[in-house]
Amino acid sequence: MLDPMNRISLASIAVLLIALATFVPVRHASAAPVIDVLIDGRELPRRLLHGRTTLELPAGRSAVLYVKWVPGIHGPRGPVENVAGFEVRSAAGEVVPWERDWSDPFRFFIDAPAAGRYTISLSYITNQPSTNSRSIDSFGYPNQGVINANTVVVYPEGPSVQEIEVRPRFLLPDGWKHGTALKESRDERGRKANGDTLVFETVTFEDYIDKPLIAGRWLKTIELANTKNAHWYLHVSADEAESIPDDNDSLIAPIRKLCLETEALFTRTHFADYHFLLSLSDHHSLGIEHRNSSLNSDKADTFLDKAWIETGIETLLPHEVVHAWCGKYRRPAGMITRDYQEPKETGELWVYEGLDDYLDRLLTCRAGFREPEITRSEFAYGMATLIHQKGRAWRPLYDTASSGWILRGGSTYWTWLRRGQDYYNEGAYIWLEIDARLREMTNGAKTLDDFCARFFTHGDPNAHAVGFDRAEIVAILNDLAPFDWAALIAERVDRVSGEKLPEGIERAGWKLGWTDKPSLLVKTIEKIYKYSRLYDSVGFTVDKEGKIGSIVPGSAADRAGLLKDMVILGVDGRRFASDRLIDAIKGTPASGRFELLVDEAERLRNVTVTYGDGLRYYALERDESKTDWLSEILKPRTK
Repeated sequence: MLDPMNRISLASIAVLLIALATFVPVRHASAAPVIDVLIDGRELPRRLLHGRTTLELPAGRSAVLYVKWVPGIHGPRGPVENVAGFEVRSAAGEVVPWERDWSDPFRFFIDAPAAGRYTISLSYITNQPSTNSRSIDSFGYPNQGVINANTVVVYPEGPSVQEIEVRPRFLLPDGWKHGTALKESRDERGRKANGDTLVFETVTFEDYIDKPLIAGRWLKTIELANTKNAHWYLHVSADEAESIPDDNDSLIAPIRKLCLETEALFTRTHFADYHFLLSLSDHHSLGIEHRNSSLNSDKADTFLDKAWIETGIETLLPHEVVHAWCGKYRRPAGMITRDYQEPKETGELWVYEGLDDYLDRLLTCRAGFREPEITRSEFAYGMATLIHQKGRAWRPLYDTASSGWILRGGSTYWTWLRRGQDYYNEGAYIWLEIDARLREMTNGAKTLDDFCARFFTHGDPNAHAVGFDRAEIVAILNDLAPFDWAALIAERVDRVSGEKLPEGIERAGWKLGWTDKPSLLVKTIEKIYKYSRLYDSVGFTVDKEGKIGSIVPGSAADRAGLLKDMVILGVDGRRFASDRLIDAIKGTPASGRFELLVDEAERLRNVTVTYGDGLRYYALERDESKTDWLSEILKPRTK
């Protein structure tokens, strides 16, 4: 009788022999391919998008790939789950079998009977509500649509996305116009292609995926600026005609100035034209960067209510345009890969997103979207977020970046303990500190603007992306002002911070203080999200119905045993109302406490909240003993 180890060995060998007997080698194209792609958007109003990819396949088994690591999403979240049809046909129209790779749902095997051209047809269900991929989804409504090519195309395995060439075509509903950074193909006389099909110039697959298209019955293109560096355009589509702005609308002015301020900051463009793609609708939320365009959305009445601060577009447009330099052209070396399946090393997102987050705050102010007072209140708001984020005690910032793609979603309880994508906000304060230190050490002679002019003009402007590492950042900073920048960055990024905060606010001539009145920014946030933001005082939020939001660990709310999703029914013996709760908190310097009646899973109990500091909100206060570098930082660079 064989012993168990021998039985296992023989069984393993048998499995291996079966696998070898059934193994089909995967063949790759021997040369860089040219593929034809037709995206049919005529059913976008019915939430369907169709694509046909025609490419050369070798005889035998080969693999095609659906985009997995979509640029700008920083994770393997291509929305392959929404594919609703996959068919392969030969040039003669014969159906060819395919099989998905069981170990990778983004990879498809095709068994071609002979070498030749094959067409792979995909159908895609649009308008998905996913929080992980909405910016890279496609959308369709009765009068407008958004097409992200990654949703409905495949590409051959083997060649890099920089080598593959694409001949793009689109079909749109009758009467729809379009906006995109793709350039329409013209004949030798400069005429556009005839017929209903939009034909664009040949691009690499990398460029193709990087150039979304918006379309609609009501779509307007506005020339924003024509400088010595680039042509700037705004393409606006909307669900209704009245949402489209006039060329001279007062809210267009700061977008025009944004183009000039951006060029002044970076001193050079790596594109001849830039396209803001803006979809106005109350039905989706979009914001994602591209190399010479950005895909954005805002509410339908954006250009009607004249209140930028309530829309979000005043920070969205600066954020995404900065990415054209920070993240798209200059990119962490570990995030530049030969295809969209290879994992990306995202640990330097504190630069990609954090520096971008800092610069977008500056440009929002410099371009005139916001007054300096609002920007200062945003810096106070962000610092308060760092203070409340108790996850900083165990998790370094670098970890939130290297594992960033798993941090969208997850449990909504105790979010202040696990950390989120903090490389955005905390990264911004690291760069504020770097900016303030440069100004301190050189008495204002060198600033982060000088760093940007050096860092973002490095490399061939015709390259799709130029990689960087931390050593390059440190070298440029040392050249501007000698200092142990490597040690500072390591302390801020690589190590657990605990309660230690970046020092940018203080070094910029301000300090964090208190006020008993919410800023205009906080009031706006409360209006948009329909809650009272009480993190800075008692440590929670509460909506108009009394439902409690996240609890700050260590706060008065935490010590009292309150929990997210409890519902406050009463305050100090009276029925709950937002104003009554606010009044109770205001009265705590005298009372030292207030009483709540709460409902937790249909069980009622009384809770005493011990607290005595009144209603408080973090705010910036001027430190007259130091130079006011922050005001200098926020000043416009152009007239």
